[in-house]
Amino acid sequence: MNDINIIPLFKQDASIWDDFLSVRCASIRGAYNQKLSLDECMAALKGLESAWRRRKHNFAYAAYDNADMIGFVQGDCMSGVATVRGLYVRPEYQKSGIGHKLLKNAERTACFGARSMDLIAMLGAMDFYKKCGYTALRLNGTELNHFAKDAPD
Repeated sequence: MNDINIIPLFKQDASIWDDFLSVRCASIRGAYNQKLSLDECMAALKGLESAWRRRKHNFAYAAYDNADMIGFVQGDCMSGVATVRGLYVRPEYQKSGIGHKLLKNAERTACFGARSMDLIAMLGAMDFYKKCGYTALRLNGTELNHFAKDAPD
């Protein structure tokens, strides 16, 4: 593994969406041992891009190993809450601190006007978010995969 660079993404052109989709599908395949169909991948791509264009206060960061995107985090800030809409790292790069670095960048960006952070975790990532200081919300005593944290000052 070379030096990993984490950079903010301002311009989401077609190649970025393809990279987002590639990383997301690889991450889901690694987490759930489930390969997504082409139709599922295309629906996911359309959903990611559509949601991005609808929201006004977006943020996104990507992790690169040379020219290859190996992870990304994206979300938005609205009504004082910064919501992480997606955090994905390719399986071969997981457990190397990349997800933590991406999340910290999102938190620093979100602190501009946000009082709290919010996210829905994939079931396999719940311990990761707890280690990053997030608290799982509970419903009738049952821990959910919905997490929250105060935004950094």
